[in-house]
Amino acid sequence: MLKIVIADDEFPSRQELRALLETNSNLEIIAECEHGEAVLDYFSNNTADAVFFRY
Repeated sequence: MLKIVIADDEFPSRQELRALLETNSNLEIIAECEHGEAVLDYFSNNTADAVFFRY
């Protein structure tokens, strides 16, 4: 199972991305971050296989 972090500054975008990713049973969403600095903070103490964000 791939461990995923979702990152986007807009809550509705994170919700939409979460809904899309949750349809795949091989993915586990382990964190959501509101901005790049929060992603860096998360990875200072944690790991993940991928980060998904909307551009």
